[in-house]
Amino acid sequence: MTRFYLTDETLPDGYLAALGEWWRGTGFDLRQLAQHYFSSRIFFAPEFRGVCIKSRCSFSRADPGFFARCAAPPAAFRTGFRQMGQVLYDPPNVRGWVGGREWISSTTIEARRLLARTFFQPFDETRLNADEQRTVAAARTAAQRLSP
Repeated sequence: MTRFYLTDETLPDGYLAALGEWWRGTGFDLRQLAQHYFSSRIFFAPEFRGVCIKSRCSFSRADPGFFARCAAPPAAFRTGFRQMGQVLYDPPNVRGWVGGREWISSTTIEARRLLARTFFQPFDETRLNADEQRTVAAARTAAQRLSP
C-alpha cells in the first residue's frame, strides 16, 4: 500500500512493523486497515505530498464505476489516454504500462491535465452520433445502478 499510494522511498523506522502489529490485532481486516492507513498522519504528511506519480490509468482501476458516472462519451477518454501513450485495455505487454517518472514528460502532463478537464466539463450532446448517444445513455443507466 505504501509503495502504491504514498512513496517508493523507505518509510520511518518501525512504521510498517507497527502498522502490521495493529493490523494483526484487527484479525487482518482489510476495511479497517484501509480506513486506518488513509486517515493516518503519515498519509497526509507534507514530505509525501506530490511524491508518488501514479500510472496514467490508476484511478480507473481503483474505481471501476468511474467511467459510468462521467458524463463525457468514451471516445473523449480514449483520445486523452492515447495522447499519454496508454491505450485503455491495450497494454504494451503483460506487465502493463511503466509507472512512476518513466512516463512523465511535458507532453504527457499536458495531456493528463486536458483529460482531467474532459471528465468534469459539460459537453454538447447534440453533437454526438447515434452510437455515442446510446453509449452515454447506457453509462448513465449503469451509474444509477451503482449509486447507493
